[in-house]
Amino acid sequence: MQTIDGVTLAANERVALVGQTTASQNGIYIVSSGAWTRSLDTDGGTELTPGAAFFVEEGTTYADSQWRMTTNGAIVVGTTALAFAQIGAAVSYSN
Repeated sequence: MQTIDGVTLAANERVALVGQTTASQNGIYIVSSGAWTRSLDTDGGTELTPGAAFFVEEGTTYADSQWRMTTNGAIVVGTTALAFAQIGAAVSYSN
Protein backbone atom coordinates (compact mmCIF):
# COMPACT_ATOMS: atom_id res chain seq x y z
CA MET A 1 0.00 0.00 0.00
CA GLN A 2 0.92 3.63 -0.37
CA THR A 3 2.31 5.94 2.31
CA ILE A 4 0.85 9.43 2.61
CA ASP A 5 2.09 12.02 5.11
CA GLY A 6 4.10 9.34 6.91
CA VAL A 7 1.13 6.97 7.32
CA THR A 8 1.23 3.56 5.64
CA LEU A 9 -2.32 3.08 4.42
CA ALA A 10 -4.37 -0.09 4.75
CA ALA A 11 -7.33 -1.27 2.68
CA ASN A 12 -10.67 0.35 3.56
CA GLU A 13 -9.17 3.37 5.33
CA ARG A 14 -10.45 6.84 4.47
CA VAL A 15 -7.96 9.33 3.10
CA ALA A 16 -8.34 12.99 2.16
CA LEU A 17 -6.68 14.06 -1.07
CA VAL A 18 -6.55 17.86 -1.13
CA GLY A 19 -3.56 18.71 -3.30
CA GLN A 20 -3.96 16.71 -6.49
CA THR A 21 -2.50 18.25 -9.67
CA THR A 22 -5.94 17.77 -11.24
CA ALA A 23 -8.17 19.41 -8.62
CA SER A 24 -11.26 17.47 -9.72
CA GLN A 25 -9.52 14.43 -8.22
CA ASN A 26 -9.44 15.98 -4.73
CA GLY A 27 -11.83 14.55 -2.16
CA ILE A 28 -12.30 11.74 0.35
CA TYR A 29 -11.38 8.25 -0.85
CA ILE A 30 -11.44 4.67 0.40
CA VAL A 31 -8.04 3.01 0.10
CA SER A 32 -7.78 -0.18 -1.94
CA SER A 33 -4.97 -2.28 -3.38
CA GLY A 34 -6.53 -1.49 -6.79
CA ALA A 35 -8.27 1.69 -7.86
CA TRP A 36 -9.41 3.83 -4.95
CA THR A 37 -13.06 4.85 -4.83
CA ARG A 38 -14.64 7.98 -3.44
CA SER A 39 -16.21 7.57 -0.02
CA LEU A 40 -19.95 6.91 -0.33
CA ASP A 41 -20.78 9.90 1.87
CA THR A 42 -18.82 12.31 -0.36
CA ASP A 43 -19.24 10.86 -3.85
CA GLY A 44 -21.99 13.18 -5.08
CA GLY A 45 -22.63 16.90 -5.35
CA THR A 46 -25.53 16.71 -2.90
CA GLU A 47 -23.21 15.19 -0.27
CA LEU A 48 -19.99 17.12 -0.91
CA THR A 49 -21.25 20.68 -0.69
CA PRO A 50 -19.57 24.09 -0.35
CA GLY A 51 -18.21 24.48 3.16
CA ALA A 52 -18.01 20.75 3.87
CA ALA A 53 -15.47 20.12 6.62
CA PHE A 54 -13.54 17.18 8.00
CA PHE A 55 -10.81 16.27 10.47
CA VAL A 56 -7.53 14.50 9.70
CA GLU A 57 -6.57 12.09 12.45
CA GLU A 58 -3.06 10.93 11.50
CA GLY A 59 0.02 12.12 9.67
CA THR A 60 3.48 13.53 10.17
CA THR A 61 2.45 17.02 9.05
CA TYR A 62 -1.36 17.08 9.12
CA ALA A 63 -2.33 14.99 12.17
CA ASP A 64 -5.22 16.49 14.13
CA SER A 65 -5.90 19.19 11.54
CA GLN A 66 -9.25 20.49 10.31
CA TRP A 67 -10.13 21.20 6.66
CA ARG A 68 -12.95 22.93 4.79
CA MET A 69 -13.88 22.81 1.13
CA THR A 70 -13.63 26.32 -0.32
CA THR A 71 -15.19 25.55 -3.71
CA ASN A 72 -18.48 27.42 -4.14
CA GLY A 73 -21.41 26.82 -6.45
CA ALA A 74 -22.76 23.64 -7.95
CA ILE A 75 -20.43 20.65 -7.66
CA VAL A 76 -20.15 17.69 -9.97
CA VAL A 77 -17.84 15.24 -8.20
CA GLY A 78 -15.12 14.08 -10.56
CA THR A 79 -15.56 17.11 -12.84
CA THR A 80 -15.57 20.24 -10.65
CA ALA A 81 -12.16 21.39 -9.38
CA LEU A 82 -12.34 20.98 -5.59
CA ALA A 83 -10.27 23.24 -3.35
CA PHE A 84 -9.68 22.69 0.36
CA ALA A 85 -8.10 24.92 3.02
CA GLN A 86 -6.76 24.01 6.42
CA ILE A 87 -8.88 25.86 8.98
CA GLY A 88 -7.40 24.63 12.22
CA ALA A 89 -5.19 22.27 14.12
CA ALA A 90 -5.60 20.52 17.42
CA VAL A 91 -5.03 22.80 20.38
CA SER A 92 -5.33 21.85 24.03
CA TYR A 93 -6.75 24.23 26.59
CA SER A 94 -6.77 23.78 30.34
CA ASN A 95 -8.35 25.78 33.13
